[in-house]
Parts: sequence; C-alpha cells; structure tokens
Amino acid sequence: MPDADRTLAAVLDNLKNRVCEASREMARAGLVRLTWGSVSAIDREMKLVVVTPVNVGDGELRPQDQVIVDFAGRVVQGNQQPSPDVPAHLALYRRFAPIGGIAHCHSVFATIFAQARRGIEPLGAMHTDFFAGAIPITRDPRTGGQVQAEAAGIGEVLAKCLDDSDVFAVPGALVPGDGPFAWGRTAWEAVRYAKALEAVAETALGTFLLGGGGAPAVSPR
Repeated sequence: MPDADRTLAAVLDNLKNRVCEASREMARAGLVRLTWGSVSAIDREMKLVVVTPVNVGDGELRPQDQVIVDFAGRVVQGNQQPSPDVPAHLALYRRFAPIGGIAHCHSVFATIFAQARRGIEPLGAMHTDFFAGAIPITRDPRTGGQVQAEAAGIGEVLAKCLDDSDVFAVPGALVPGDGPFAWGRTAWEAVRYAKALEAVAETALGTFLLGGGGAPAVSPR
C-alpha cells in the first residue's frame, strides 16, 4: 500500500474510533433509546465524514460499523447504510467550518421541549455554564414526510437559526417534531454538549412544573 493510502487509512480509522467512542458515551449517558440517534465527525482536509449507521444501537457499535460519506452524502466506505440524519449533519458541516463533530439524539427531556415546540430560556448557572443564551427552537422542517427530505429540511432550519459569528456560543438546538442536535470541535465534545442540553432541559421542565421560571418563551427562528 502506498504511503499516501496508508496515511488516509490511518486518519479514517482514527476518526471511526472517535465516532464509535462518542456514540457509546451517548448511549452510556442514557441519551439513546432503541436506535434513535447519530454521531458524526469530519476530516475537512479530505472532505469526508464518518457517521454512525442506521438501525444499530449506539451501545453495540464497533469502529468498523461506521460509514464514510463525502460532502454530497455518497457512501465511499462501509457495508452498512448511513444514518438518515446525514443530510442534516452535512448541512451544518458545509455552513460552519469550526464544527468538527455532531450529535443527534432523542433524549427524553430535550425531546419533550422539541415536541412542545419550545426553546429553553436561561434559568440559572447550570444553563449558562454551557450555553451563552437560550437554546433555540428551529422552525418546523417537515414538508412531506419522507425521511431524507425531512433530514435535508432539518439541516436547513438548523443552519438558519445558528449564530454565524460564534457557532459555539450556544452549541445546541431543538428541532420541532424531532429532538436535540448538538455540535462541537470533536464528536466527543458534541456528545458532551448533548448531555448538558439534556440536563438543562430536565431541570427547566422541573422548574416550570413547580411554577418557577418566568422568562419570556423562546420563539422559533
């Protein structure tokens, strides 16, 4: 194998390992039910994305199960079908160069806010330790019900609602009818923000149930 090919293989193997570990951490944290979730990481030099496959529980994933796609979403390596969330991941990677990893899940409390079409306003230090402002709720991306079309719409509404000047000021968002997305400089960091978002959502819901809060509702954007 030529040196260039060995280097490419080593880089991609490393990325597969990192995505696999981040996916397992998301499962260990209780953010994944059944197979609802996806994690990805990008190598911008090669313009390739490693993403978790469809219909495999994150706790069962192995590095060799990961799928590699190009910026057009075409599979370039892997024996499994990639997550249907790929168009949404790619939309964020194309728009925001600092993003190196993305995590999507259907964690209970964050998904409750997403399905209620409500963003999460800052209520205390637990929120502001990770998010510099309200966690936004995007506009509804659903246009027809087809999974791939819906995923492309999710990417579009996510990209529109983020801050171009500092995409890590609030590294998470909620999508109506779907759930939370989080992103970071790496896949592991993206999962860390997904964990923080779930903890913030759980605490916010409890606060509202006890009659606390009082900050203005967050409008879709």
